[in-house]
Amino acid sequence: MAKKSHVKKRLGKTVGDFEEIKIKGLQKDFYIEKVKSGISGFDDMLKGGIPRGSLVVLSGSPGSGKTIFCLQFIHAGISVQNMVDIAAGLALNGKLAYIYAMIPFVTFRCYEQVKVALATMNLPVTVVGVGSGYSYDDAGPTHYATEDISCMRALGNIEILSPGDTQSTFEAAKLTFTKPAFRYIRLDRKFLPDIYQKGETRFLKDGICEIDKGEEICIITTGYMVQKVRQAKEILLKEGIQIGVIDLFRLKPIQGTLLSSIVSRYKGVMTVEEQFLSGGLGSAITEVLADERILLPVKRVGINDHYYLDNGGREYLHKLCKIDVQSIVEKIKQFHASLAGNRVLSSK
Repeated sequence: MAKKSHVKKRLGKTVGDFEEIKIKGLQKDFYIEKVKSGISGFDDMLKGGIPRGSLVVLSGSPGSGKTIFCLQFIHAGISVQNMVDIAAGLALNGKLAYIYAMIPFVTFRCYEQVKVALATMNLPVTVVGVGSGYSYDDAGPTHYATEDISCMRALGNIEILSPGDTQSTFEAAKLTFTKPAFRYIRLDRKFLPDIYQKGETRFLKDGICEIDKGEEICIITTGYMVQKVRQAKEILLKEGIQIGVIDLFRLKPIQGTLLSSIVSRYKGVMTVEEQFLSGGLGSAITEVLADERILLPVKRVGINDHYYLDNGGREYLHKLCKIDVQSIVEKIKQFHASLAGNRVLSSK
């Protein structure tokens, strides 16, 4: 109680008061006058246009190569820590703020600011990171984002979205505007082939979508690796092995009851990710299965505890990590054989 009073004395508001500010700002200030952008798809997403004076985008280092259309734009340059604090201030004043930069800089470099200014206050700020996994394959380890899932999901009050194609990215963007919250959206650097049809939203409500039904083994993956797993699925199908594929669109929170109901139909679960295994997607899934008391063999496939300094492109790096399509195929076949023979697999 004393601590709460101390906060109120210094700032004039408690954390509870911040919630009231957000609600008032979003309900009374944001939905007044709509300004059309002239881009039909963008206006449709925003239900008529952008509310005047409400949308603020803060950008860090350039990375996506795309033009961002907005009414108010603050370029913070390399001052990503300061960018987070500015976004927090804007949110407290009723603005809908987005911060954007390459993943290593908008997550790792300013982690303390994100924790203290955004997560602790539970402010409706969207953290947009571009360059998941080895997207920036030509830039080296400083630009690789192979630990962001483990780092960001450790924060409280956060929702993490990992779209894997155009439609899921579109719906993720729409969600940040229609239902503002503290979110982290991780994007790939490049355009990805379609997984979902235009207008499809089945992945949105629960954050989990079984995009391919199969038998015996279920593969859970996210983002860019959905494409790789589906390529592996087609190869295995020719060999008589039919795997199921789940796209985990929302990495946190995970709908445990739904996930359990899906995987319970299979004999084994494999997770595939372009992340370090410690604390990543595989860890999140095993935590959920343990909490739901689902006893199934689980095989995690990802990057082992090693940084690769080699050049040669994303596919080359995947081969080094053994997460390329052919390596995934071999690991699935080994896992499939182990289930039939009831053997325990090593992590090699």
